[in-house]
Amino acid sequence: MLAIFNKLMENGLFIDKHLSSVRVKLTAKCQWSCHFCHMEGNACSQDIVDIDNMMMALERFRDNMGISEVHLTGGEPTLHHGIIELVSSISKAGFVVKMTTNGTNHIDRYMQIADAGLSELNVSMHTMDADALGAIMEPQRSIRWAEKAIETQMETCAVMSGKLKVKVNTCVASDESEAVKIAGYAKSHNLVWRPMNVLEVLDEAFDALSRMGEKLGAVPVMANVSSGSSACSVVMRDPDGFEFKVKLIRPFLIGSLCDGCPLIESGRCYEYLYGPRIEFDNGLRVRSCLHRQGSPYVLSVADYFRSQTFVGLCEVLRRSRLTSSVFNRP
Repeated sequence: MLAIFNKLMENGLFIDKHLSSVRVKLTAKCQWSCHFCHMEGNACSQDIVDIDNMMMALERFRDNMGISEVHLTGGEPTLHHGIIELVSSISKAGFVVKMTTNGTNHIDRYMQIADAGLSELNVSMHTMDADALGAIMEPQRSIRWAEKAIETQMETCAVMSGKLKVKVNTCVASDESEAVKIAGYAKSHNLVWRPMNVLEVLDEAFDALSRMGEKLGAVPVMANVSSGSSACSVVMRDPDGFEFKVKLIRPFLIGSLCDGCPLIESGRCYEYLYGPRIEFDNGLRVRSCLHRQGSPYVLSVADYFRSQTFVGLCEVLRRSRLTSSVFNRP
């Protein structure tokens, strides 16, 4: 799949959208325990409580990087006791607010968050088979639990799609069969669908995503690249015109952060530089690396905005905007 992305790039069939989003990890709490969940790089973070400092950080990201979106994550962000007030504050500050959820909280909770200013709900749906969902959890859970979870997810998608944009996210490892089924569900219910690779099995996942596209009869149409981030995607279209984006990870590094890193040199860096993440761990912090802890990978807000990582990322984005103003890509 990454080869398809590279071919589209070589042929000029791509759109450069620039890094536009900051991820905010509201909590580490979650009702689920998916074995592949990376927990935004920190399974022990605390609930964000320093709202004023968080808002100041978001404004600095907007002023210096042109960030316009805030993506709320976890854990399960709907379990944060103050999420409604948080969404309202972020939305009133002019940011587009998106949220990733497992979709199994009470529907009233999602309605309240939407009313507070949420623009997009991303529901993590990795399988529609109860046996498979139970097996994803560590420790494994019962079929009854999984059946209820899938039923609740589908209700959330059905109800909330009448309120705001709903996107179904599907993680794919070495087996594409469940993703093919979810594609049919999303297509029949007019939902946006985004399959993506499980990070720890990059090559296997890319192969499975390619087979998935073949089984769906989908062809690549366009590549999306985000300057300043390792995130990228391939837009695919099936014979009926149903389009979906396959989210991928491409190598993107900044020397001040990544040079000499043993994980990169040994091929054990799975995400590269994805973009800044805000978390709370004995103070509000900005995380630049999914895999490593401590400085310079995780810094206090004040230290981050003085760091070479911040300076380097701003320079990448500045150069990218200059290039985009010269070359009008399709």
